[in-house]
Amino acid sequence: MSRRAPVLAVSLLCACTPPGLTFTKLVDAPPFGTRHFPGCAVFDGKMWISGGAPGGDALADVWSSEDGTKWTRVTDSAGFGRRAGHGMVAFDGKLWVIGGTNSLGGTAMVYRDAWSSEDGKTWTKTADGVFASLRRFVSAAADDRIYAMQGDSEAVNSDEKTKPAQLAVSEDGKKWTTVDAPFTWMEGSAFVGDAGLLVVGGKPETVGNEGVWPGAGVWRYDGNWKQLADKAEFGRRSFHQAVHYSGSFYVLGGDCYYGELEQWAVFGSGSGDSWTKLGSNDSGDRKGGCALDFDGKLFALGGSGGEESGQIWTGE
Repeated sequence: MSRRAPVLAVSLLCACTPPGLTFTKLVDAPPFGTRHFPGCAVFDGKMWISGGAPGGDALADVWSSEDGTKWTRVTDSAGFGRRAGHGMVAFDGKLWVIGGTNSLGGTAMVYRDAWSSEDGKTWTKTADGVFASLRRFVSAAADDRIYAMQGDSEAVNSDEKTKPAQLAVSEDGKKWTTVDAPFTWMEGSAFVGDAGLLVVGGKPETVGNEGVWPGAGVWRYDGNWKQLADKAEFGRRSFHQAVHYSGSFYVLGGDCYYGELEQWAVFGSGSGDSWTKLGSNDSGDRKGGCALDFDGKLFALGGSGGEESGQIWTGE
């Protein structure tokens, strides 16, 4: 998504059931406050969080932490400007920010650019026009290249909602190639493994009213698209957090279709095609937040929802 997807390296995919997670509240009120749809990444031995919006207008700051408890504001005016719903990844010794919007309410400016930084403070624009069309939420992932999955189609004309979602791919962050997906996709999550890029959940748009609610599909891209699951066990949801942690894939929180499944539940998969409910998610039903694999723990931070969304939780 993240908007919101971490850098992942998966050495082995299996059909096994992942272990459950026990969540512990780490920080009750982090200094960066509550923010919706920030960008997050692990880089240079630290966790990073950027932008997002506490309300309507987005922020332009960047924070980092070596332990998740103590946070340092690296800058309050990053060169990429006020931004939320963007993708943020670590790649080739740099932090990257891709796409997003300057506001979550009213008339919003939608970005199609890419920015990089070696220290989180000084940012350089590396590309513009990454996507052919304007959709404001982006989920990004990286291994030997950067993937940016085009998200929400709000703030554009209604015709855009029925066009194929776009995947943008770059080996250097400067030159980007777009690939049409075999689905119209919004507000899901994307992450990378040896099997290729996995796109999980989201809100498919189709002509008329069909499909306008969150989808339960899982897709893989390794140069070609393949659907791994049509109706995954985590149900139809969007704005969820997805992360690869301790050899397994996890989906947490998000918006569900009319309470079809508990938003507080945790679902796991060893392969991406079969998912198992693993228990409750004490870190809350946060939507549009981040999940990161850092220092041997799963960190949940940012997003909107209950009071937990303004807190930092860890899962092991």
